[in-house]
Amino acid sequence: MVNLPASTVINVGGHGLSRRVKVRTTASTDTFNATGGNGTIRGLAFFHTGAFGRCFKQNNEASWHVHHNYFEASNNGGQASDIIHTSGALSYYYLNAFNNFRNNPDSFCIAFDKSPADPNHCIENHVDQNYAGGARGASGPFLYIGSRVGRAANAYNIATKPEGIHVGFNTVQTHTYSVVIECALLVHLNANSFCIAGGIVMLLRPTGPGIIDLRAVSNWYDSTDAPNVGGVIHNDDSYRNGPAAVIKGVRFMDRFDSGKYGAFFGPNASGIDFTGSHFQSMTEVGILCDGTQNVTIGSDFESCGASVQRYDRANGGPFFLGRCNFSNSPPAFVMTDRSKFVMSYETSGYKLARKFAFVGPTNSFAAGTAPGSVKGFVLIPHGLAGTPNINKCHVTCQGPPSGSGGASFEGASAIFIAADAANVTLAVYVSGLGVQGNLGYNLDLSM
Repeated sequence: MVNLPASTVINVGGHGLSRRVKVRTTASTDTFNATGGNGTIRGLAFFHTGAFGRCFKQNNEASWHVHHNYFEASNNGGQASDIIHTSGALSYYYLNAFNNFRNNPDSFCIAFDKSPADPNHCIENHVDQNYAGGARGASGPFLYIGSRVGRAANAYNIATKPEGIHVGFNTVQTHTYSVVIECALLVHLNANSFCIAGGIVMLLRPTGPGIIDLRAVSNWYDSTDAPNVGGVIHNDDSYRNGPAAVIKGVRFMDRFDSGKYGAFFGPNASGIDFTGSHFQSMTEVGILCDGTQNVTIGSDFESCGASVQRYDRANGGPFFLGRCNFSNSPPAFVMTDRSKFVMSYETSGYKLARKFAFVGPTNSFAAGTAPGSVKGFVLIPHGLAGTPNINKCHVTCQGPPSGSGGASFEGASAIFIAADAANVTLAVYVSGLGVQGNLGYNLDLSM
């Protein structure tokens, strides 16, 4: 092990693995151990094959820049050990490449692991533009944020959590978890590709002071390596060790692909917002909530088994549904308690695109007030399990395709005037009617 004192600078020129200075470690020890701050490591290729040991260990020191390096680690089934382990602050880890062949779920490429003994560190760190890969069935995950010592000793206090961890523009293909968060205050995930995961992409496992304020924007979560194993985002409460170990204030504006479910949250989570997210190819359900509180869902669902499901827990909800769109998905919210769901006028709970009904002076239509116009009422079956709320429904009119018996007209409009358990009733006004026939209605219905 080599100790790196304050203001150490290792700056090796050259691009590409063949031109880097190679640093090999075969013993069970750390390669570099920072004993001071304000240092730089650039341009090295690390190879660690010991049963234990980190390539770079940064304790409570601040202001390290670790960039443009290559890291490869394997320990043939040895003890859990991260490649980079830090409880430091104000540091940057960027433009590195990791191949993590340590087949251990607690061996991360980068771990922000805060010590309860020093609550003033592990703040404002950045992980940007790195690549992380591995091998199917033989890889360790990418990023850990939490406090292992605090969890093991149950020695948390309110300050025992990393704060201000900023993760952006990374590409992760580790065939296992991409991110595990146990306790943190303010984590930013921005424009990362977390793909080819082995089931669960991001594991939220609250311990100690919990996970407070997670903001995720423009990320891609993909679970195609094991699409039927678990969720893209999964809330695991198995490590929970106190009333503060909760999840509060999580905002996603991301893309979720190819999982058993897109996101799962349990009863210890609240303030979850999916507005602007896209869920695609979930085999069972897009969003699954089991007793979760205060959930906002304004998302697109494409080819999902169902869209939103809520299990029956007494303290769950409310669920605010706004600007939801469905494509090749059952337009359904599986509700165990309808009173927990609040639908905005923009939520399309059910769509009847281009439903046709006859328009003409007959069929309950009469001449309108203007020459060549008709007005009347149309009764359309809606197929919902309950009665739509007409104050939250939308309708537009359009003519059917040519040759399908469509009416010829200059303009048409319709409004909802009534609804019951089987039908909606529209008041329709058509101007410039030339030929009697079918008129198409695009209905967006919400209960």
